[in-house]
Amino acid sequence: MLDQLYEPHLRGAVLVAAVFDAFFTAFARRTADLFRIARNGGSSLASADVHPDLASRLVDEAAKTARHFGNMCIRALDYCPPLDVDFGDFLRALVTADADLVPDDRYGYRDALVTAFRLRGIRPKRVTSLSEESLVWQRSLDGGSIPPCAALEFGSVRRVGGLAQKAMNVRNARALVAFGKANAHALGLAPGVGPQAHSFHTVHRVGPTGERWQFVAELLQRTPASYDHSGKPEPFWFRGGCTLVFDDEGEVVYCISKPIDPKAKGSAEKRLKSQQRFYQDYGSLLSGSTFDRTPRVPFRSSGRPAARSTHWSGSVPSRAKRRSLSACGSAKHSRAKASPRGSSGRSEPRWSG
Repeated sequence: MLDQLYEPHLRGAVLVAAVFDAFFTAFARRTADLFRIARNGGSSLASADVHPDLASRLVDEAAKTARHFGNMCIRALDYCPPLDVDFGDFLRALVTADADLVPDDRYGYRDALVTAFRLRGIRPKRVTSLSEESLVWQRSLDGGSIPPCAALEFGSVRRVGGLAQKAMNVRNARALVAFGKANAHALGLAPGVGPQAHSFHTVHRVGPTGERWQFVAELLQRTPASYDHSGKPEPFWFRGGCTLVFDDEGEVVYCISKPIDPKAKGSAEKRLKSQQRFYQDYGSLLSGSTFDRTPRVPFRSSGRPAARSTHWSGSVPSRAKRRSLSACGSAKHSRAKASPRGSSGRSEPRWSG
């Protein structure tokens, strides 16, 4: 079904329907005991004659379940690839993010999500099955071990600013670039292509097993490519990279990669051919939209916004770029604060109740 849907709102409706389906399944599981008590007490639920106390409890459970699923979707953004995100990637991010924080899935939230996505034809690529063990992201692309990035400095989850914050961002960016170069093969990065520290931030998460500190970073690469435009090669940048989730010791917990190296595991050639076909079909619309009109371009994947222009590639940036780098280092910080199982913990955690 998704292969025949290109309009953004129609594709978004499929994703919303899948998440809502899983939410309703989880809500039914959470309230099954309340309905059993009501029926045993003589209530006739078929006639819609629900006692006010029961109605209040059902409303509370619905609101709590909705908060849980909303927070799961927000937290999953930290576990998505840095670019070219599809619905299958988002499902894996949902499962990984929730399993990482809540190992004991009491009400089967993750199973409900997997089932709802599967019923709508959403199946992640490069997985052997739809079991939780297969869907959770791995530590490295090739299954090998990766040494820790001991030079990382964990900062406050709330951006402080000032010269000290900027200096720490520069040191972390340098450490991430060096780490990417030293472990390019295991991270799915192309050797010889300098990685860019696109964004990075500290996250504080609270779950049923306690609290933890994590460091989430995105490393990007790009290589020149071309597509056929009226018999002439037209250049464009083919981008890739990885999202890295570190623990408080600097160990890589998860590596989510979109390689540009055809030798790496991750279907780089398939992504390149897909982008070449896209530019061949809609390249003229994209170029024309720069000046005078908004084109109707089909929506190919549920992705993030285009990469920002300011990156760190190892050289000392100018003053203006250093300001941008500071903002880049905490760009995803606002997403972490929005999650109660992220940095702030303002709302009720998913695991309570």
